[in-house]
Formats: sequence, structure tokens, C-alpha cells
Amino acid sequence: MPRATDNRAHTYLGKRESEWHTTGNEEDIYPNFVAMAKSFGVPSQRVIRKEDLRAAIRTALDTPGP
Repeated sequence: MPRATDNRAHTYLGKRESEWHTTGNEEDIYPNFVAMAKSFGVPSQRVIRKEDLRAAIRTALDTPGP
């Protein structure tokens, strides 16, 4: 039976040992929504730490475009 602590829906094609919160390597984040957004011409950035969120929101609000 699935457990709330074992929610891997965001990495359903990835391997458990390569999840970013285990390795600490942002390259292991799958799917890479930042790369996906940029491929469509949408400015984007990833925020991992909550102390970076305010600056990221400011950047998003100040960035023209979609």
C-alpha cells in the first residue's frame, strides 16, 4: 500500500537513488520544468530554498513576457 512518505509521482520514470533530495544534485530533478519552459521561450528559474523565493517572485514580476 502506498504511503504518504513514499510519494514519488513527480519522478515516476526516475530511479530512487538519483532523486535530487537524496543526491543534492539539481541535475537529478526530473522532469526538468525549467528546461521545458525555456524550450517554449518562457523565462523560468528553479527555487529550491525558501529564502530564495521572494527574489524569484520579484524577478518573475519584473520580467516581461508570458
